[in-house]
Order: sequence, then structure tokens, then C-alpha cells
Amino acid sequence: MPDTEHVPEDEPAAEAEQPPRAEPADNDQAAKPRDWFQPVFDPAPAPSTASPAPSPVTPQAPDPAPSPAKPVPTFTPNPAPGPARPTPGFTPNPAPAQPRSAKPASPAKPVPTFTPNPVPSPAGPAPGVPASPAKKAPSSGSDPAPARPNAPVDDAATIVMPVYGAKGAQPQARPDAGHGSTAAGAGPSPATGASPAGQPPSGEIPMLRAVPAGPVKGAQEPARKPVKSDTPSGRKTRAGDAKPHGNSGPPKRGPAPSGKLRSAFRLHRLPIAVLTVIVVIVTTATLVSVRLDASPPPAGAPPLDIPAASKAQVVSLGSGAWPTTPPASVPSSCKQAALKGAAGASVVSFLDDNSKQRDLVATEAKGLGLIDFSWTSLASPTDLTQSDQFDPSLETELTAADQAAPCGLRFVTVSDNAPALSHSADVRMMTKILTNSSVRRANVLAVARWMASQPLATGLTIDYENGLPQNLSDLAIAEQVAGWSGLSLDEAVNRLSNDYTELIGEIAAAVHREHRLVRLMAPVRSSDDVDVATTDIAPYLLNYGALAQYVDQLVLKAYDFSFATGNPGPIAPFTDIAKVLTYVHSYGVPWSKLAVAEPLYAYNWTVNNKGGIALSAKGQPISATTLTATQVAAAKKQWKKAKTENGETEYTYVSAGQPHIVWDASSALKTELAWLRRNYPQLGIDAWKIGNADPAGSALAVAILGS
Repeated sequence: MPDTEHVPEDEPAAEAEQPPRAEPADNDQAAKPRDWFQPVFDPAPAPSTASPAPSPVTPQAPDPAPSPAKPVPTFTPNPAPGPARPTPGFTPNPAPAQPRSAKPASPAKPVPTFTPNPVPSPAGPAPGVPASPAKKAPSSGSDPAPARPNAPVDDAATIVMPVYGAKGAQPQARPDAGHGSTAAGAGPSPATGASPAGQPPSGEIPMLRAVPAGPVKGAQEPARKPVKSDTPSGRKTRAGDAKPHGNSGPPKRGPAPSGKLRSAFRLHRLPIAVLTVIVVIVTTATLVSVRLDASPPPAGAPPLDIPAASKAQVVSLGSGAWPTTPPASVPSSCKQAALKGAAGASVVSFLDDNSKQRDLVATEAKGLGLIDFSWTSLASPTDLTQSDQFDPSLETELTAADQAAPCGLRFVTVSDNAPALSHSADVRMMTKILTNSSVRRANVLAVARWMASQPLATGLTIDYENGLPQNLSDLAIAEQVAGWSGLSLDEAVNRLSNDYTELIGEIAAAVHREHRLVRLMAPVRSSDDVDVATTDIAPYLLNYGALAQYVDQLVLKAYDFSFATGNPGPIAPFTDIAKVLTYVHSYGVPWSKLAVAEPLYAYNWTVNNKGGIALSAKGQPISATTLTATQVAAAKKQWKKAKTENGETEYTYVSAGQPHIVWDASSALKTELAWLRRNYPQLGIDAWKIGNADPAGSALAVAILGS
């Protein structure tokens, strides 16, 4: 007896026997993929000693060509390998369903529901689905059917209902066997009578059959909506329901670790981006800070203490009787001397040679935290003499400063600009000191002994600049004295630079033995390209980073950016000072070991009708004259004030038919000090220059820089 399906009472049985109507395939419906599929399990055959012959398979009629849209997903008992799908549930000993003719799929996708005894509804065949043979049931009707792994289930688009056939009947293969949905070709069979309460008729074996879900009738169990996998606890699913507990659905494979990482990244994309930016900024700031502030430990006295001889030596001075005379003791009430941020001024001898003028040293020392006497110069490598014979002795000036300010810092300067030496002679002498080891040793020893003779001096300032090569002619003289030949510009400058660093290091080591501080007056530059500065070579001999290891402070001569033999302009514009400071600091020199010399003078240029520097009859620039603050104050009443830039004042006037331009840097002292304190609070300040011949300049320095 052929197997039949249970047919509802409100549907005539004859309808199941009607031939399928020719209706066009709903390509739009077939193009919609379905997420879940429920397989149709075949019935178990009646017990028999002989193996049943396989049922013939009725060939499927060719279907029309599929549309470009996606086909309706179907289930095949032995599908080709593909992505793993959840293992479906199954019911043992299912009964086969009666094959029926195909019917086109419904144009509308049914609402997924589940009922214990649903009413089957007709469905059309799925176009282009190949036929597959029916699977044999186990030999015993009581044994469970084997599991079929990895079979996809579409419980969102279909429902599973029990269907009953004749007990022990052999199923007949049908074209759509195993496709798992009436939409794939299953249809109702003639009714055989329904059992009450959905129980199987006597002698029939139940099986599960997938049919389209119909509308829910009455108060039935609502269909469960599909849930999104891995929904976080406490959140709603995509369908709007809370995630069900337990294994209510087929088991699902968890996402791979890489997928979890991608999901976490997408979820926290904005915080990750913000944190990345912060890390980059902090890392960059840390690297820049380390690059700019890191410096080897100072080779001499720290800024807050007079160095001990045993801790001060950086370079080897060789054997010999090196002086170790410490400075005179200071009152116990004095605080530790500090160069960091100290403000002071340099008193030059050529402004202090008029015996009729009032001596301003005591007032200057009392009003300033640091005073430096530029009184001594080298007449030879071993002869240190007073630069101006008309000046009071250095000992006299140091005594006056000590009595006025016993706790103040008092420095003495040694320069290489002896009035008795010409420039070329000065270059020859300095080259010998740099390149000849025995001459260098003699000079270092002479400086150390001279320093030991000045007990009231707390430190030494080295100003070896005038004897350094200024141009290519000076460099040729230096190469001749050193015995060098065939060197390029860079090679000659590098050799002199190394010699200069060693000389300064040895002098600093010798003076540190005497428990004195050491400063270096340093000409400045803002690049390493000496090839474009062949008229100003001296600054390129200074290795700021190496020199800072030996001395306690570098005093940068950040002035004369508009110089006496050039065109008129501001003497110390802030932009140029900032470039110098940034460049020197890039060598690893800490801000606390730097000081800036501020100009306290003016330049008076004779200019042409276009405002450029005037030329002499021989075609040479007419060098500008240097004016003190006192001279500017007396003459500016007859001048016309043109403008002010960075605190510096420009004046113009005409004398004997010749136009003049004056730039007064002393008027910018207050403005420049405020700018430096605001931007570089650890820098020291040194006003260059004051003296008895410039009472206005001295008073200005004390008023602005005084503590």
C-alpha cells in the first residue's frame, strides 16, 4: 500500500491527485536564500531476510534556465564538500512520504512557525534541483536511524511535521527525494484518515517532513525567531528577543581567534585610534626630550657647587706641579653659587680707563648676581697681561667687587686679543697653541698659575676667538703653521675643531683642580655648512656638545647678526637668537648650561641713498661705529626715530650731507630679557658690555638684570 500524508479535513483529498498546473517560476522568490534547512528522513523498511531491491528513480524533467539571482538553497543527502553546517536533529524510523508532482514555489516567503501537527500546504518544485536516490532504512523497525552529520536545517522557512505511511511499506524513490522542503518539490498525498490528537494511525511509522509554515491558528506556541550567535550576555538579539539559554538550537562553531580580534577592533575602533595617537605623541615627546636634554655628565663643577679637584679632571694633564689653590672662602651665610639662570654683565677694560670717572664696579657687583672682568689677554702662549695699562689693576677691581657683594659670582676672562698683536700674528699664536702639544701644555699651565694668583675670582671665562681663522686667508696661515698641506676646507676645519676641544678641556680640567668654575665665550652659528660661511669660519670650529662636557657654562655670543661691515639692521633679532639656541641645544647641551650674551651698545652706519652700507673711495664698506648706551642717550635727541623691532630702536639722521642709520640694541635689554625668561627660563644672561665710561649702560644693566 503506498504511503500517504495526513491531509487536513478542510482540504479535499482529490486535490492532492490533481496534476500540477503550469505556472511560471517565481525567480524573485527563488533568488532569496534561506538560512536553515530540515532534512526529510526516509522510512525504515519492513523486516526481511532478503535485501530489498533498490527502487527505480524517476528522472527529473529539465527545468527552465535559472535566473541570474541566487537559487533556492536545498539539501542533498551527500552534498559536495563545503562550509561546515550545524548537525540537524532527526527522528528514528521515519515513514516515507508519497511522491507527488512538482508545484511552483509560492511567490511569498512564509512566516517561520512551528506547530506539533501543522497543516501541510502545497509547494512547487525548486528549479534546477538534481534528483537523488532515497536512503535505505535500517533492517529493524525498532532500531534508530543513523545520524546524518552536517545537514543544514532551515527552520526559519520550513516546519517539521509527522507524516504516517503504511507499516512496513517499501518507499518508492521520487524525483525530489531528500530536498527537505515542499518548496523543493514535495506535495500532499491522498488522505488516509487522521488520528486524533495528532497520534499516528495504527501500524504506521512516523517520520518528519518539512513543509512550508502556514499562519498560526489559535493560541499556539509562537515560532522562535533566529538568534544571532555569540550575543553578549544581557543584550538583545538581532530579532529583538533575549538570547535563549542552553542549547536550544543546533550547535554552532565559535568564531576563530582572528575573527574575534577583528570584531573587537571594529567594536573599539575609536578608542584604539585615540590611544594610538596618544601613544605616538607621548613616545615622540619622550624621544625629543631625551634627545634635547640628555647630555653626558659635566666634566667639571656642577652649577651649584665649586668642584673638588679629584672629581673635576676630564682630560689628562700629564705629570707636573699643577696649581690647586682654591678661591678665598666666603661667609657662611652665603648660599651655594649657581650659574643656572644667573644674570650678570661683563665689565670690559676699554670702558674703564678714565681715572676721572667714578668707579662703578662696587655698584655693579652689588646689583648683579654675576660680574665678569674682561681684563687679561695673551701676549704669547705663556704671557698673560693686562689688556689696557690705563685700567686699575684686576686685583683692585676684584677686591671692590668682593667687598660690595661677598656672596656674588666673580669671573675673570682670558682672551686672545692682545692690543700688541696683529690679527695674523694672533692667528699664528693660536694655531701653535692648538696644534703643538708642548706649546698647548705651556699655555694651559700658564693659565692655571695665573688663575691661582686670583683668589677672589670664583671662576674663569675663556675667550679664545680672535686668533681662530676667520676666512680662507686665515685658514691658509693656520695650515702653514701646522705643517698641513693638501687638505680640503672641511678636513682643515675638523682638525682645528678637535684641537680646540682638547685645549678647552685641558684648561677646564686644570682650573677645576683649583675648585673654580669655568665658562666659555662661544661664537655662534645655526648650521654645519662651513662651505657657505668662508668669511666667518671661527664658529665652525666649536663642537658645542663636546665642549659642554668640560665647561660649566657656554656663553653664546648671540649678537651682531647685523654687523659693523654689513648692511644696517637689528643687532640681535629674536628669530636669529632662537635659531642659535635651538641649534646649540640640539647638540645635547642642557638649557641649564647655556647663557646668552645680550648686546648693550648701538651701531651707527653711514649709508647710501638706498639705505645700504656706504662704500669708501676704494670700494670697501665703511665700518659702522660702536656707541655706548650713554652716547646714544646724549645724541638721540637730534635723531629721528624710525621704528622699533624686538625692542631695538632704529634712528636716522643726516650729517654733512651723509645719511646715517643707527640701531640701538641697549634699548631692547628689558624686552629681550622678558622674552628669554618666558621661553628659556633656565638660561643665564650676560650683558655685553658695561664699564665706567658707560654709566647709562651700567645703570640699565643693574636696573633690569639686578637681583
